[in-house]
Amino acid sequence: TRILNRLIITDTIFGINYESEFGCDSIVIYDVTVRTSSTENTNVESSTFSLFPNPTNGNVWLKGLALDVFPITVSLFSATGASVFQNRTFHQTNLKGHAIELDLGEIANGLYFLKIENKSGHLLGVEKFIKN
Repeated sequence: TRILNRLIITDTIFGINYESEFGCDSIVIYDVTVRTSSTENTNVESSTFSLFPNPTNGNVWLKGLALDVFPITVSLFSATGASVFQNRTFHQTNLKGHAIELDLGEIANGLYFLKIENKSGHLLGVEKFIKN
């Protein structure tokens, strides 16, 4: 199977045009809905953060994480749900000017989802980004 191109249709719908092992072209359309869990009824402060730049050609930064959520774990998934990496831990000491840098230069181009959890394992959010 060889990917011919990727189509971003809307914020939540995208397609992949690929050639099968038999030489047939096909397009698969994905409708992706990302849901985040609530930190309601926990002792954890809600943390608002952003991921930039998006799209990226290498490094991305997580900025705006509250200090009381550290350490955090970060997991990266492809658009198909395949795990790129899981449970990379970052501590306050990893902060560079109130942001955490993630080197994603070695991953293939495409649509990805970055999942961030706090020290208690509660989901802080999922950020969608494009690597080009």
